[in-house]
Amino acid sequence: MAKTKRYKHITIHPAQGGQLVGSASDDIPLSQASNFLTSSANYTQKLNFRRETDGELRREGWDLFNPTGNDDALNSDLPIRGIYQFTGTTGTPTMVVIAGNTLYKLLSGDRRYAINYGTDTLNANPVEEYATVDGVDAPEPLPSVDYFDNDADDFTWSPIFTFENHMDAKESDGTYKDPYEGGAYRWEFVEIRNHLIINNGVDLPIVFKSEWGSAVPLYGLRENGVMSVGTISGYQDRLFCGDLTVISSGFDHWFNNASDPYATLGTSHPLLGTVQTQRFQYRIIYSAEGEPKLFNPGIIDSATGGFIAEGGGLEGKITVSSSGVYTFTPEYEKWSEFGVNTDGSMMQAYSHGDFGGDEHIGVILTSPQSGEKFVDESYIAGDIESAIGSLVRQFPERALPFMDTSPPGGDTIDIDGNPYRTYGFSATEVIFKLIETITTLSGIFFQKNSNTSYTLVNQSGGNIKLLNENGAGLSTGVDYNCVLRPYAEQTKRPAAIQEFVQDGSRILKMKPLADKLVVYRDSGFYFITQSNSNINPFAIDPRYQGGRVADYRHTVIDLGGNQHLFMGNSGVYIINRSSVEPKPMELFELGPPFWHIVPPELAEFVYAVDNPLTREIFINCPIGYKVDDLGNYTNELGELSSEPVLEWGVIAYDYIAQTLSQIDQSFTACVSIRKPKYNRVGPEESWFVMGLHQGWDSNSLYVGSDYRDDAKYGGTICRYGYGPPARGQTTPYRIYNRLGYGYASKIKSGLIDFGDSFSDKEVRSYVLELSSKYGTTPVKVKISTNTAPQGTEVVETLSNGNNYVVLNDVVDSNMIPLYVRAPYMRDQLIVEPEYIHNGYSEYGYIKSKIENKENVYYWSDSQPTVIDNPIKLVGRTFEVYGVNTKSTTQTINQG
Repeated sequence: MAKTKRYKHITIHPAQGGQLVGSASDDIPLSQASNFLTSSANYTQKLNFRRETDGELRREGWDLFNPTGNDDALNSDLPIRGIYQFTGTTGTPTMVVIAGNTLYKLLSGDRRYAINYGTDTLNANPVEEYATVDGVDAPEPLPSVDYFDNDADDFTWSPIFTFENHMDAKESDGTYKDPYEGGAYRWEFVEIRNHLIINNGVDLPIVFKSEWGSAVPLYGLRENGVMSVGTISGYQDRLFCGDLTVISSGFDHWFNNASDPYATLGTSHPLLGTVQTQRFQYRIIYSAEGEPKLFNPGIIDSATGGFIAEGGGLEGKITVSSSGVYTFTPEYEKWSEFGVNTDGSMMQAYSHGDFGGDEHIGVILTSPQSGEKFVDESYIAGDIESAIGSLVRQFPERALPFMDTSPPGGDTIDIDGNPYRTYGFSATEVIFKLIETITTLSGIFFQKNSNTSYTLVNQSGGNIKLLNENGAGLSTGVDYNCVLRPYAEQTKRPAAIQEFVQDGSRILKMKPLADKLVVYRDSGFYFITQSNSNINPFAIDPRYQGGRVADYRHTVIDLGGNQHLFMGNSGVYIINRSSVEPKPMELFELGPPFWHIVPPELAEFVYAVDNPLTREIFINCPIGYKVDDLGNYTNELGELSSEPVLEWGVIAYDYIAQTLSQIDQSFTACVSIRKPKYNRVGPEESWFVMGLHQGWDSNSLYVGSDYRDDAKYGGTICRYGYGPPARGQTTPYRIYNRLGYGYASKIKSGLIDFGDSFSDKEVRSYVLELSSKYGTTPVKVKISTNTAPQGTEVVETLSNGNNYVVLNDVVDSNMIPLYVRAPYMRDQLIVEPEYIHNGYSEYGYIKSKIENKENVYYWSDSQPTVIDNPIKLVGRTFEVYGVNTKSTTQTINQG
């Protein structure tokens, strides 16, 4: 009879579990499956590894952002907290970043021309180019001009706007400034019809288009009384602004006396007190449909379908000279200096005689309604309509085009010396229709005068004439109060204000979910949906009120197109379009409870982003506390500390494999982009880029900074080291270093009992199984035993004074002989970086140190070369024999 084998080979594959366990006990199975390996295949540590199909892959590194092969990665003292790429008007992607309070645009050019990068693009001057090909001589170069003679792309970063506040502003003691006291919230980006809108919650939001020389404030918001916006979003081709701080008193004083009426009313502003603000944290204002710069509130009359103005526009006075010239003078001189006839303004001066134009330069006249719609509801009398009657045509597209001044024949009527053909209408009907034609069909345009006043002209650049029903015009030398309003108000569904007071809680975030807009508040959330009403185009649908809220509001992210994921103080939740309350995500409930360790003052630094290349959601947050190899607390500089210091990194949620992992590096900003190209439309390489920051001392460190005593970069942009092949290449893009530095990858299992927590097990060998798709590298294997889940861990792999065994050549030798006996086992794998170096030297410039217990040595190279060492774990095999000891070791702690 054959002898029964005592030992069995048990292989644990990542696909049998692969969960990162942080909340559950190490030895408890997390599934009802009969396979006892379910708990054995989970991890208590999974650092710099990620799931790839059937195994755990050593996570890739990153390289500098270099679309031209040069260093195009920027380099700022402050961290990069915002990166975004939007589609320009011509279809070419446009990329911007924000470091500190400065917004940069990536200028792209063609190296067949020499580009003068010394041009001041912040003041909207164009970039100069000098031809150097086809026999054309270039002019003498400026000191800042370089010349090229090839057809490669060329890029450079140029500042296009400077904010007053940003989130990395610090007090003298090193703490971060609070918003509204010199600090700001995290940057938000919204793209609507080739417009990019950027908000920091404190300053007035700005708007930018690819063809502009610089970004500009959203003039229309301030001119309607809005001082700042807590959060922004796009929905149904409109810009939604929630959590509004508005001017409650001193609107006139602000526009007449502020050096910049579109600046921030900060704590040190000289007009603070004279000008007062009030916060309506439950209120929303949304722009006109398809025009994110137009915020003049109005409604569409349900009876006539016409536009009824409620507020906004350019207030001023019209004066008619004796020669018949109509001059418009704005009520506030600052409007002329800043918000009229500039990029981003809806009020553009007549230039080409076009009706409308890119920015809808045609205007209409209305009575003044209210200089500020939010608080002051008073009506200004003595307006232009009292002088000439009903002037504004409700249906400009129906104005009669045949009211010409040179009729070929038929009945005519004489008005102010000019004959008009009646076409069978009565004299009164002709006069009214003529007025409508003059003011809407031909359009009213304005030309800027040198004295900050404007001449009103018609489509042909000639003088306009406004008549009443008796054919009489405005009196000369008399001021008539009026408001110029963009013609776009007549062609687009109007802007409006909407609010949902309920308990008065703050609007935290707004984000579309399929056909709805989810409005997250301090006390829950509600939906906004599009209605069939012209007067109220949006309906509010209250959904949830309770404690499961998006406290970390920048973690709200789309998941699969029909769900939202967000993080609160009590966990990670998901909702869908039919949710009446958020549902906790079980996967995160089992993982490390990282949301518990975020200080409230640092909540704005926590955010989530989708990495479509690795098919993960990155949550940038604290992943624990800084400790050394012995478990002692350290500070940012690696020195022993009596107080715990947060270790910022990334929790990566793989939404395909449904697993979690950790990255021990914080990304200050992330975004998925197309590879930047000059003047090229269409699909390009998909890149995932991140902002990183290096600091060289305690004063240069910020949230998410990486301390390096030889830091070469401050705030810089990097490309994640994973992606499809580059153009003309056949192999995928892979990098396993971080700007020339190495990193360690670690996986640590839970307590393995092989299906029997009652008895001892004998293990006499351990085999590490690696994928043939990747290379091999030295791996440290640490195996330990426990007599009980709460017992003391005993390291069993002691070799040459170390508590691990190194598999130096895992190509042919991947088995470790053992003989251990215990109820529980645990294994840990550590993959460290490999370097090419010349030897050792005394302490100096380099930071890549060797682990050597008492002494610390450094490579002699200024920066050693890192050898890419990818590795993919597909299984661990134990040779196990169960001993029926009836838990003797757990009873008396003896084998």
